Amino acid sequence: MMQYELGYGLTVYEMLKKAKETFGNQNLFSYMRNGQIVTVSYEEFWVDVHNVAYRLEQKQVKGRYVIIEGKPVYETIVALYATITVGAIAAMVNMDLPEEEICRAMKLMNPAMVICSEDAYDVVEEYTKSHNISCVFCAEEDAQMSIRQWINEGGTLYEYTGEQKAEDPALVLMTSGSTSQSKVVLLSHYAFVPNKEYYADKNILLFPLYHIAGLSLVSNCIVKGVKLCLSNMKEGMRDIEWFKPTEMVSVPAFISVMVERSKKNQFDLSNFKSITSAGAPQNLALTEYLNSFGIFSGSSYGATETGGPVIYTTPMDYRYGAVGKPGPWNEVKISDIGEVLVRGKNIMLEYIGNPEETKEVLADGWYHTGDAGHIDEDGFLCITGRINNIIILSNGENVSPEAIEKQLNYCEEIEEVIVYGEDDVIAAHVWCGENADDSTKEKVEKYIAKYNRTVPSYHCVRKIVFRETPFDKTSTGKVKR
Repeated sequence: MMQYELGYGLTVYEMLKKAKETFGNQNLFSYMRNGQIVTVSYEEFWVDVHNVAYRLEQKQVKGRYVIIEGKPVYETIVALYATITVGAIAAMVNMDLPEEEICRAMKLMNPAMVICSEDAYDVVEEYTKSHNISCVFCAEEDAQMSIRQWINEGGTLYEYTGEQKAEDPALVLMTSGSTSQSKVVLLSHYAFVPNKEYYADKNILLFPLYHIAGLSLVSNCIVKGVKLCLSNMKEGMRDIEWFKPTEMVSVPAFISVMVERSKKNQFDLSNFKSITSAGAPQNLALTEYLNSFGIFSGSSYGATETGGPVIYTTPMDYRYGAVGKPGPWNEVKISDIGEVLVRGKNIMLEYIGNPEETKEVLADGWYHTGDAGHIDEDGFLCITGRINNIIILSNGENVSPEAIEKQLNYCEEIEEVIVYGEDDVIAAHVWCGENADDSTKEKVEKYIAKYNRTVPSYHCVRKIVFRETPFDKTSTGKVKR
């Protein structure tokens, strides 16, 4: 049975129940709390979820939105599954977004409750008080009302009514808003359907839970029986050392730091069997390095609106530079203008409060990704850039900046690069790290000169801009264009 078939057509509650019955007392989560390692079994997680669900039922949240701060911690995961179990819609929010963005989303959803950390309460305090919205703290034990307190106290467990369907709304995520105002994406239970096949038994969560990659990892591990360490980008290196995961999904920027430390003999990669890039294009230079250690370095392609991965690579079905073959849980095709289109039950239901753009991106029953790409003769999908980022030169040539960036990233001296069209030529803006000097810049210039000799003239980089500082990043470490 393929991975996606384990949960296809089931609600979140039904997927969790099936996993609990299959794995019982097997360890599910591990995490560090107050300097001590905590482990949680499937049975214990089931009880915690239903304990919190009972408390939420008393707050009459059923059928309404519950905003949950998306930190990758145990209490947040319990709150997420409890919220959906009780028949409410979990809205996972990045509380580091501008306050006006968060308040705009809250106005669109009119939530019954907000679950957040004490640190984030300042962001929502004024809005929750003025709109009489109940607020529950997340991991704080000494708060008047918190998820951790409910877990510790135990009590009556929620009795599931069985009224939900897999097609019903279950989840809200906000797009990163790196190039425009964040969109509020409504997804069904199908966003939790597992799809990634695992080839190792221990994974680590580095993505926040307001990112679809983080949520997909949690749901995949739960259904598959893969042990999961709850961590984050800041403490990931520390937690890898004690948990020793055999598999990992992360952004290329974090993987790059691991590789650089490995090269200096400051970090041990020997426990890994697989490291997958998600959230940003795969860095092929990192792939080559990891493969040299016998570590499979794959990639995953998807979006918030697709409810998780559309495609991922596997050791058995891999092509260098491609993002993989479309999975059986969805359909993929290329439009007449070269745009990647996706269709399936996991696709978003709507942009809340934005029917015009919903209609536009879901035209003809297909989700229009905005990505440019092609499917080769063997069925592998290759992403070449963003439709809206295409550089159109005065000679009529269309140039994908991402395709050039991929080649420039092979240069060891280049840490980050973004390609633009400037004054009718291709310009590369480059960050070479804090220790870059004149010799570093000279090596970059020689590398680009060599690259220019191998490509058509309209792909040549005619201008190089060396940055003094790194590029701005999104909350998950992705470079903002």
